[in-house]
Amino acid sequence: MRLISILIGLAIIAFMVNKQLNTTSVPTDTEVDVGGGNNDTPKVPTSPEGVKQFEADMDKFMQDTEAQRNKKLEETLSE
Repeated sequence: MRLISILIGLAIIAFMVNKQLNTTSVPTDTEVDVGGGNNDTPKVPTSPEGVKQFEADMDKFMQDTEAQRNKKLEETLSE
């Protein structure tokens, strides 16, 4: 009885390991639109040299987004 339970446990573990190793991974460059259609977000740099430019781009993006939100808010409140 002990041998049967060990064999069943090993079969389950083997199935799970096999399933985990044979899955296809999701590509990392997949873009998901979460922000309601605004795809102007800066791309994250892959090298250390691009960090300064990314900081500037992200700062500009945040300020532009804030301005857009304020404009929409003013339009909504004025109606």
